[in-house]
Amino acid sequence: MGDLEKMKNEALEIIGQFENLPRLVVFDLDYTLWPFYCECCCEDEIPYLYPHAKGILEALKEKVIHVAVASRSPTPDIAKTFLHKLGIHSMFVPMVRLSCCIMCIIFFLFFFSISAFILFVDLFCFMLLLLM
Repeated sequence: MGDLEKMKNEALEIIGQFENLPRLVVFDLDYTLWPFYCECCCEDEIPYLYPHAKGILEALKEKVIHVAVASRSPTPDIAKTFLHKLGIHSMFVPMVRLSCCIMCIIFFLFFFSISAFILFVDLFCFMLLLLM
């Protein structure tokens, strides 16, 4: 059994300990999937993942748990290039570049019930009132 398969099985064992699993797991990129800031790199460099990252992604895929990336990197083109070079870009739900608030609303609409979305909007409006 190779390292990837071993890490995937280890992740599957941990995931298997839980009854309720999320429908979506969102990863940051810099210092979460890979050990560097992509803005400190150029597109022609060869990226690499943390040793367990690919096994965890494969385990989530096997359990039919969607994965997404959320990064505030000032160099999204480099980040996308690295995801392609690593061959993991297709593992993530489609990427869009939106403001944080709009992205949260989309995730709530896509992955949670309307009642949870209404609660989110209520809390969001309450926070806006506090800031005014």
